Amino acid sequence: LVGMDWIAIVGLLWLSIAVPRPVVWALCFFGIARQQLALALLVHDAAHKRLAANPKTNDWIGQVFCAAPLFFSMHSYRALHLKHHQNPLAPDDPDLSLIGGYPVAASSFRRKLFRDATGLSYFKFIRYFI
Repeated sequence: LVGMDWIAIVGLLWLSIAVPRPVVWALCFFGIARQQLALALLVHDAAHKRLAANPKTNDWIGQVFCAAPLFFSMHSYRALHLKHHQNPLAPDDPDLSLIGGYPVAASSFRRKLFRDATGLSYFKFIRYFI
């Protein structure tokens, strides 16, 4: 899966150079964003040691090919994410800001979508790791 994500990213970058048109750039932009989300999901799998059978290989692939390209630390994510699994939805759950408080009003949902679409949610999420 990691290799397929990187093949897609490289292919989309190549396409954006080979076909220099704004509509292609926009499609490639969203395609690469989708692949970045896929890498983030693989960081989650690596944090649970499910990306590779060998733990050292799992951690290396998870950090180098999945987390680092997103300017993230898989090891920091693992520490807090496993805390989430110990006591989900508790007041000190590090994932609470992402999953708590639903259902929300339509205006709040639109703000959340805007933050997700513009990447602002990323900064809200990583503040727990700084």
